[in-house]
Amino acid sequence: MRPLFFVASFILSQIAFAESKSTDVETLRQIVEINSGTSNQAGVLKVQQWFEGELSSLGFKTEIQKSNLLLAEKEGSNKKFITFLTHADTVFDPTHAFQRFDLSGDTAKGPGVIDAKGGMLVILKTLKEHLKDQKYSLRVVSSPAEETGTQGYLADLPKYAASSLLVLGFEPALDNGNIVNERRGNRWYLVKVTGKEAHAGRAHKDGRNACVELSEKLVRIAKLTDYSKDVTVSVGRIDGGQNKFNIVCGFAEAKIDTRFSTRKDRDRLHEKIMKILNSTYVQGTTTAVVIDNDAPPMAKNVASAGYVKVLAKIISEKEHRTITAEKSGGASDANYMSEPGVAIVDGLGPVGGKMHTAEEFIDLKTLETRSQALVEFLKTL
Repeated sequence: MRPLFFVASFILSQIAFAESKSTDVETLRQIVEINSGTSNQAGVLKVQQWFEGELSSLGFKTEIQKSNLLLAEKEGSNKKFITFLTHADTVFDPTHAFQRFDLSGDTAKGPGVIDAKGGMLVILKTLKEHLKDQKYSLRVVSSPAEETGTQGYLADLPKYAASSLLVLGFEPALDNGNIVNERRGNRWYLVKVTGKEAHAGRAHKDGRNACVELSEKLVRIAKLTDYSKDVTVSVGRIDGGQNKFNIVCGFAEAKIDTRFSTRKDRDRLHEKIMKILNSTYVQGTTTAVVIDNDAPPMAKNVASAGYVKVLAKIISEKEHRTITAEKSGGASDANYMSEPGVAIVDGLGPVGGKMHTAEEFIDLKTLETRSQALVEFLKTL
C-alpha cells in the first residue's frame, strides 16, 4: 500500500500545483492589464487598492497614503518588522503600445510582469504560507513611483528600515536568476541654461547661445565617467532653441544621469560636476541646476551577509541550479532603505528578462519556487 500512497500523494500535489499556477496566471493577468505607468496615478492607485484588499484579507492593517504609497502591517510576538518592499508603477504609460498580458507555456509577457507585479504576487504567496508560523511583525511597503524616483514618499523609507530586522526587496531577480546584495546609487541633474535670442544673420553678435554653453558643459561632464571606479555619467536628453535655423538659441536644457557605488564617489563626482556647471564658457549665459532624483548606493554590509547566503542556498535547492548574489547597476527604492547596520536583500521577485521593454517576460515557474524559498527562509529567523 505504501507505493500506492506515495503515487496518490504525488498526483494530488501535482493537481494542487496546476491549480495554483492557473490561479497565479489569472491574477497576474488581471493586474498586468491595469495600466499603472507612473504618470497614470489613477491606474497606480487601482493596483494599490487591489493589493490592499489582498493584504487586508490576510489580517494586515492597511493604509494608502496621500502619495499613493501603500503601507500594511501585521503585528507578531516580536515587535521588530520584516519589511517587504515593492512598487505598483511601471515604465509603460497609457500611450505605450505594450499593454497586454500574453501567455505562452511557462512564459508570459506583459507591462510590469516582472517589474514589479510578479514581485507583488510572490509577496502574497509567501505571506499566505508564512502567517501560520509568524513570529516577527510584518510590514509591506508598495510605492507608487519607483520608476521615476518621485520624492513624495522617499523620506519615510529610512524610518521603515530602522524599525526592521530585515528588509526584503521584490525587484525582479537578475536575468540569470541571481539575487541582489548591492546596488549602485544614482543622482539625476536637470540643467537649464538661459542665453539671449537674436537673429542669426542680422544680429548674431547680440545673441548669447545657450546651446553652445550647454554643449561645452556636457562635453566636460561626460568625460567624468570612470569605469575603473564604476562611476558613469550619461546625458539622457538635450533640448533647446526654437526649432529654427536662423535664431540664436536662447534656452537649452539637459538631463544627466550619474551612477556610483559609494557615497564618497558620489560626493567627488558631484563636486566636479558643479565646478563645470558653475563655470561660464559663453559670456552672458546663466545656468541653473535641479537634482531631480538622489538615490544613495545600496552597499554590501555585514548585517545582510548571513541572510543573503541562506536565501541563495535555499533558492538554489528549490530551482536545482546555483544561485548567488550580485551587484546591480540600477537603483530601486531599496537604495533609500540602505543604511549601515540595516540588513537588506533585493532581487527576490520572479525571474524573467527584458524589463523596461515591450518584450518584458516572466518565467512563471519562479513565482512558485521563489515564494517557496522565502517561506522556508522565514522559518529560519
